[in-house]
Amino acid sequence: MFTGIDKVKSYMKNAKYEFLSSNLVNEKSGKPIFKDHVIITEKVDKVGKMKIGVIGFTRYVASMWDVDDGTRIKVADYYIKIAKDLVPTLQKKTDMIIALVHMTQADAQQLAKEVPGIDVILGSYGSERTQTPLKVNNTFIAYSGYQGKGLGEARIFIDKKKKITDFKDDYIILTKDYPDDTEMLAFVNDVQQKAAEYQKQKQEEQRKATQPPPPAQPPDQPSTTQAAPEETNPPH
Repeated sequence: MFTGIDKVKSYMKNAKYEFLSSNLVNEKSGKPIFKDHVIITEKVDKVGKMKIGVIGFTRYVASMWDVDDGTRIKVADYYIKIAKDLVPTLQKKTDMIIALVHMTQADAQQLAKEVPGIDVILGSYGSERTQTPLKVNNTFIAYSGYQGKGLGEARIFIDKKKKITDFKDDYIILTKDYPDDTEMLAFVNDVQQKAAEYQKQKQEEQRKATQPPPPAQPPDQPSTTQAAPEETNPPH
């Protein structure tokens, strides 16, 4: 994100997945940086086609980020208001609504309490993860940890009326027993190297910006030393 919005958008063109966040916005325009939702269609055995609405939410923080292209990014604090406006609209177009969130479990539970109509909340925030799924009102909540250390698996059981009858989740810790994906490992190593180079560059720029200028050198002074008179031999 810190390399600029245009750079992120170039990554988005090649990605095989969507970037979603309804409340990560341009500080100047107030417009979302990414899509706030997508609708995907899946064919489900014995049920038929299902339309699933997927929404993205980010936990509110007061700080903003400046990126290289001059854009200031902030996390808007009104994601619950956005959800209250967006979810009823999506309910008319979809059979199920899933929210992908980056926020604490407490925030996710509050979202489920205040916004009816979200069927599932899948979250990640720090080391928080659920041993068994939570249920708040009619919303199932599951967390899978962070940093790619584990793989979260969610199984949603539905009836012929496309209503959820059960929800189960599992958390698979990715130990050394699971071999690295070579393509992904190469990608991660490349990103880490570029991130380290970028950080080093920024640190050097900051060091130069804060380094005091060298003391001014005094101007050259004309020499005041006079040559000693030639010594003459005294008469004998």
